[in-house]
Formats: sequence, structure tokens, C-alpha cells
Amino acid sequence: MVDISSALRSFRDSYVYKPEPGAMPVVKFNVSAYDEYMLNGEVHETPPVSYLSGDDVKQTLFGGFSDYDRLTATNDTMPVSRMTRKPTTIPQLACVGETIIYVEPYSPAIDLTTATWDAPEAKVFTITNEGQQTIGDISVYAMPQAEAVRRTEFRFINSFGVLESVSVPRVYSKKLSITTNNYTLTQTESLRSISRAATRKQNNQEEWNFQTDPLDEAWLAWYLHEFLMTEHAWININGNFLPCTITADDEISFDDKTKEGVHSVSFTAKLDFRGSTII
Repeated sequence: MVDISSALRSFRDSYVYKPEPGAMPVVKFNVSAYDEYMLNGEVHETPPVSYLSGDDVKQTLFGGFSDYDRLTATNDTMPVSRMTRKPTTIPQLACVGETIIYVEPYSPAIDLTTATWDAPEAKVFTITNEGQQTIGDISVYAMPQAEAVRRTEFRFINSFGVLESVSVPRVYSKKLSITTNNYTLTQTESLRSISRAATRKQNNQEEWNFQTDPLDEAWLAWYLHEFLMTEHAWININGNFLPCTITADDEISFDDKTKEGVHSVSFTAKLDFRGSTII
């Protein structure tokens, strides 16, 4: 048995994701093995033996199943249809004029251990009608366009390695943590020239705080294990999707049966660029 997962993950770690829709990355591979030996001081190689014959290859997504999925699987295969873990218990909230990033589900479901499936393609849908609707396999309730000014769109890479989006209420607070380093600039002193203090300031990056809509338990779990765990995210600022890092408190109490109230999640989007966003 040879574990080649680290070699395949090296492609994922070096891949540069973008917030625009399109075909999502996959790695196609085959494995060949040969023996190398020395005979009479000369190095020799045996003919290679391939895992797959001819030009056949297998392929893998940049994401994967959760540990729970793997531990509860009934056999060595796990057919998959949806490329998102968004719940279907209640609709996702959005507004007319906002966009939804989605991937059409596979029909029939595919076995990722085969080499005959097409790479998932992230598509964009601009909401034009109010009310409940289905986009791809995502249930969405669209509010009037006037509400869009009170909401913010995020795009991110989910646990399957696929681009998707979510809309949350507008930022409720912003903060800036500036780091100041003071030091003395020494120079030859004279009557009219003396050593002076100098200052260097760093970390000119804004952090925006958000709180989600009221959630049921399924959507609460989705935010905690999908959205907050993403390593690649972009925030819509003035019509541009710009990179950010999603963070939350180190410890989140998300289901306290001793307290009454609706579920929600607070998180911070740290902008991955410096300076103001005011035009």
C-alpha cells in the first residue's frame, strides 16, 4: 500500500483560487512503480508497472468528505450528487440583484473513485424575482432589492473544493488594529541637529464584524463547519469581490440548552489588503 495523498495535495496547496465562476480544479493521475537495483556496479531499472493501463487516469477533487461521512460509510465507495453541504431545511436568504454561486448536482450520483466524471462547474445566477425559488439544488428566498443595501455577499471555497456563495446582514462594526513601533534615529549631533524619534506603523487592515440571520440547527452547523472553516474567501465591496480571511472566536458555544433564543453566528472578515475601502 502506498499513500499518494500528500503528492496530490501539493497541487491543491499551490493552486490560486479566484472568485469567478467556472470549472473547478481536479488533479488527474496515474501511478507507476519500478524497481531500481545495482548489478556489477551498474544501476538498472525494471520495466514500470502502472496502476492503470494505457492512458487511463483517475482524478480527485481538491476537497473531500468529512470524517463523519467516512466513518459512517457502508462500503469503500460513497456516491455523491451535491457539491455543497447547504441544508434544505429552510431557504437561504438573499435579495433581488444579488448573485448565487452554485453547482448543478450530478444526476445520477457519481462515484469519485471512477475516472468517468466531469469536473464540477461553478455557475452564477443573478436573482431577478422575489420569493422562494430553487437555484441549482439550493432553496433561496429572495427579498426585495431595497434590502440589498443591508446585506453583504461572500464567495468562498467549500469543503468539496468548490466555489459557492452566501449573503449575510451588513457589517455591524469595524475595527483597525494598528501596530506602532517607536525607535530613535541616531545621527551625529550638533547645535542645530539632534537625534530624533521615528515611528513605523503596520497592520493597516480593517476587520469587519458580522452576525448571521436567525438559523436552525442545520444552518448553524453549516456556518460553523463550512463557512467559518474555509481557507479562501472573498467579500463584495462596491461590486468587487476582494480577498478576506474569515475568523471567529477561538471557542464558540453554539448550542446551549439552558438558554432560550434563536441560533446565530458572529464572525469577522479581515480584509487581506491594506488601506481604506471608501472611494
